[in-house]
Amino acid sequence: MDKQESLRTSDHRFRMLNSQHYRAKAAEYQDRASATDNLDEIREFKNLERTFGELADNAEWVEKNSEKIVHAPGKGIHHR
Repeated sequence: MDKQESLRTSDHRFRMLNSQHYRAKAAEYQDRASATDNLDEIREFKNLERTFGELADNAEWVEKNSEKIVHAPGKGIHHR
């Protein structure tokens, strides 16, 4: 593994989160929505809760169906 690849894989933005992480974030935003009286904040937090809930559902599906997913041959996509 070269230095650039090492940096990419150690960078948190490149790690795939699992459904539990997304559910935890959804719960965090649910708590934040419950802790404020500001309607704009409530709306924003509820939207984020819903988004992270959907991400959790999608991640859970991938976790349960990973053997059904078709992967491209080779180590990655090569651009010319």
